[in-house]
Amino acid sequence: MDSSQTKKDNGLINVPNKEALDLECPVCLEGHRNPPIYQCQNGHLICSRCIARPEITVCPSCRHELDKNNKIRNIVAEKMINHMPQPCKYEDKGCPERVFPAEKRELHEKECPCRALPKCPIVQSCRETVTFKDLLDHMKTAHPEVQPLGNRGTVRASKILQPGKTLTCKGNANVCWLPHVFESHGLLFFDKMLVKKGILFMWIYANATPEETKDFVCTIQILDTKDQNHSMTFKGKPVSVDKTVEDVIKEEENCLMLPVGLVDKQFWRIDNKLQFSMEVTKRAQKRKWSWFG
Repeated sequence: MDSSQTKKDNGLINVPNKEALDLECPVCLEGHRNPPIYQCQNGHLICSRCIARPEITVCPSCRHELDKNNKIRNIVAEKMINHMPQPCKYEDKGCPERVFPAEKRELHEKECPCRALPKCPIVQSCRETVTFKDLLDHMKTAHPEVQPLGNRGTVRASKILQPGKTLTCKGNANVCWLPHVFESHGLLFFDKMLVKKGILFMWIYANATPEETKDFVCTIQILDTKDQNHSMTFKGKPVSVDKTVEDVIKEEENCLMLPVGLVDKQFWRIDNKLQFSMEVTKRAQKRKWSWFG
């Protein structure tokens, strides 16, 4: 078969450069990634994002007016795109993968190590764009005040409040502390503790996908200042760094929540320290039942 012809092998369509260019949207000049793909009455393609733009009223290729009330889908182009290897949407962040079909591409992009995190999870005021794979490097360069504690499964630490202050003070309405970062089971973990609307929130972030966090159990224990045998314990799964602080607070899942009045009275020490411990363990794999053991 001539090299200029389209080939198909194991469901994969290899499209020559010229034909691939013909499958680009003439407005944004990007390749069509997912259905639906639309066309004008003369057959020129336009992507779903661009046809939805109010300023696009005519086909950029033939200048024929677009009837947006009766949009025409190009089913042939949609089937071709679904069987063509498409670059990951994080290609500009360094991802070399070309994935098909569309369903696998979407799954890859959810777990792509080059994906951009919604916000820096280390320091809430940070405005830098951080990728999943570069989080540790970002922490070292942008937040050198955060010192990793090394590889350990259990961490004992404390949070410090300004001398003479309490959580119920007016100036501490939205206070947030720097995290303690540690490695366990080959992943990076760190605590997040902040006060929002009179509630102290605390959870453990994992530099992992939401699916990967299901394999772990985290335990947070806050110690009583008056009685070391009395403590407040939370057990749940760690939170993926793909979730923002706002997401965790809104969902009220996998985080310890305590009224600041109770924390002030029961858990803050005289030296303005809150003592706590964190532990991350891996869930035991469920053994499949068998007649023969």
